[in-house]
Amino acid sequence: MPISEPLEDKLEREKVVIAPLKKRALAYVIDDLLVSLLVVAIIWNRIESAENSEILIGVINQAFIEIIVLRIVYQSLFVWYYGATLGKIFLKIKVIDMEYLDRPTPVSSFARASIRALSEVLFYFGFIFAFFDKNRLTLHDRVSKTLVVDVS
Repeated sequence: MPISEPLEDKLEREKVVIAPLKKRALAYVIDDLLVSLLVVAIIWNRIESAENSEILIGVINQAFIEIIVLRIVYQSLFVWYYGATLGKIFLKIKVIDMEYLDRPTPVSSFARASIRALSEVLFYFGFIFAFFDKNRLTLHDRVSKTLVVDVS
């Protein structure tokens, strides 16, 4: 079995630049707005029929699972197929597999999206890792063995 080249050496050799946190955060906001608009469109009839704020909160709480599933599907499909979500595409950053420096596999994309959704629910716990890692790896990047890189 060949010994794998250290990640830093591979990134330097291939001239791969890690995406700055500022771009990642802005891509997150763009993607979150897009998914939120889609959720509102999907549950609009339920929102519209809410007679007061208490019922509206109940409608949103009932849609929680739908929202999580939609986020996971969106993240998984876009990262697997394009290597980036719409927010990342707009900001010229993408997700790559650490070993091959190419788009993540469907399994890796799904794992990344699932851990990411879990981190969001748990007060963004998994995102904190990026602040203390030179390659800006979040928990979902570590688990799925991915990197977010700048392609501009």
